[in-house]
Amino acid sequence: MVNLFIYYIFFLLIIFSFIGYGIIFEKYFNIYEEPVKNVFIYLFLGVGFLIILSFLYNFLLLNNKLLNVFFLLFGIYPFFKETNKIKKNANVIIIISSILFIGLIISKPHEDFYAYHYQYISELSENIIKVGLTNLDQKYAYSSIFSYLQSLFNLPYLNLKTVHIPIYALFISTVGYLFLEILNNKSTKRNICVFILLFIILKYKRLSEFGYDHIANFLILFIFL
Repeated sequence: MVNLFIYYIFFLLIIFSFIGYGIIFEKYFNIYEEPVKNVFIYLFLGVGFLIILSFLYNFLLLNNKLLNVFFLLFGIYPFFKETNKIKKNANVIIIISSILFIGLIISKPHEDFYAYHYQYISELSENIIKVGLTNLDQKYAYSSIFSYLQSLFNLPYLNLKTVHIPIYALFISTVGYLFLEILNNKSTKRNICVFILLFIILKYKRLSEFGYDHIANFLILFIFL
């Protein structure tokens, strides 16, 4: 029970940190002309921003467990510093993340995760620069750049046990965005959001459904909306 509680707190901290990274990304690149009203946009931007940073991080600073902790949780600082941007939806963030956390702990990975993707993430986590792994084994060709973000979850004492959190964070950003759009929108878009929200909750009810193709689907869907 204690371990599960610690996992839950760590999970929430990661969500807060990813939102913080999203705030940094939006602020310095000035993506939106008007203030962001839907806080889950920050979560989506944070995950996308970290995918790019994690790729550079693995080559410049390698993959050190202590540095990984700092890198993953650094976003908590801008999250609390910019509370005025998220305070209206703080409760929604915690509620939606907590509800979906149940799905994270009761699900299992998709069937080919350990055959292909986990081995690639494990290779990236060994603190050694490796280039051209596909030449050694074709299975590495089936992994994506998202693996670099997952490899940062190689943490002290936990190793790679929390490797699915970034995938779930992307799922939460999509569900949360749709939920707030339904609450705040009275136009035709609201009906579209209701349909899409029900569909993805039913479709992705298990972590085993979360292959890398589906991650791309979340990215495309979010950009389209």
